[in-house]
Amino acid sequence: MLTKVLQHQSDTLDTLGNLMHHDAITGTSPVKVMGDFSARAVGSKKGVQSLAAELLLEKIKQHHGVTVAPGKLDASMEYWATPDDYTSPYSHAK
Repeated sequence: MLTKVLQHQSDTLDTLGNLMHHDAITGTSPVKVMGDFSARAVGSKKGVQSLAAELLLEKIKQHHGVTVAPGKLDASMEYWATPDDYTSPYSHAK
């Protein structure tokens, strides 16, 4: 698992380096390149979420003896935010 975490960290830092390129920051890249920057950012975000979920599942099993089937944990934890509604599947809405 450590090797996987370190490889993911290296890949994510590489992506961040690309996203800090002056053309990515100023928006002066061609549309195709901007699409690639966007895809890399989204891929890194999903990778972080997936790895975090995997580590959480491992800790749940290790400390509580509970096995959660892969794919049964929503790794995104995203909120559906609009200017007047900040709900989430994890909120305590009444």
